[in-house]
Amino acid sequence: MTHTAKHTPGPWIADRNGLGELAIFTTKGKHTLSCEGNNPLPLRQREANAELQAAAPAMYKALKAIPDSALNCEHKYPHTYACWNCIVRAALAQAEGK
Repeated sequence: MTHTAKHTPGPWIADRNGLGELAIFTTKGKHTLSCEGNNPLPLRQREANAELQAAAPAMYKALKAIPDSALNCEHKYPHTYACWNCIVRAALAQAEGK
């Protein structure tokens, strides 16, 4: 795959901003995403969502590390979510805005 995502480079961490709100930051302290606002979800669910969002760059990097030759399959993409090759390709496409 030759496309790349255009997100703020990771790693990211979930933490509280100066107002005490959940947010996503780079490890250098750059604010990348707010997780609060008018969010009606319970606190524990908001915290879990923030942790998942903070893990996104690491997951993207892991998927990009899989060699293209390992993602070859006999059918044309996208085929089915039963094929892990297609699952990886679909996740990368989504991360890259395709």
